[in-house]
Amino acid sequence: MLNNLFLAFICCCLLFFCQNEEPEANRLSEIATVELPPEEDDFEASAEKWAYINSAGKVVISAQFDDSRDFSEGLAAVRIKGRWGVINKKGAWVKEPTYKGIWSYQEGLARFLTYEEKMGFIAKKGNIVIKAVYEDTQDFSDGLARVQQEGLYGYVDAAGNVVVTPKYEQAGNFENGYAKVK
Repeated sequence: MLNNLFLAFICCCLLFFCQNEEPEANRLSEIATVELPPEEDDFEASAEKWAYINSAGKVVISAQFDDSRDFSEGLAAVRIKGRWGVINKKGAWVKEPTYKGIWSYQEGLARFLTYEEKMGFIAKKGNIVIKAVYEDTQDFSDGLARVQQEGLYGYVDAAGNVVVTPKYEQAGNFENGYAKVK
């Protein structure tokens, strides 16, 4: 009797574990047909918000941001519902949430990324100084920023003038007057 129960148990386990699953291609095609939300809705509002405190631990800007970056040069990039903007130390908007991404300020300018996947730079007042025409950018260092255009790297100055035409496959940031390139 015990042998029969054991055999029945083994048969049930085999039937359960050996079931045919849907082929991977069918599952992938189902995933591909799911309609995605607009890019700015990629990040829903967070249940827990970011705030800013001073060195005494006092909250100086209330918890209201879905994501945030550290203050740099008196300004901080913050995200609300998938869009990034810039605030000052009083929490007032310098640049309303508009972009897919904004990075911290370096040498007076901050990189920004549009929803068209182009990058440029904004000044501390929130105005665009270097139009979003680049595939990639890096922060300013030694007065120049590395930019990528048509897959090649070059450098621009803070006014947006091309100082070194994009012609390198790889490039680093300037440091003490030098940048490595390949």
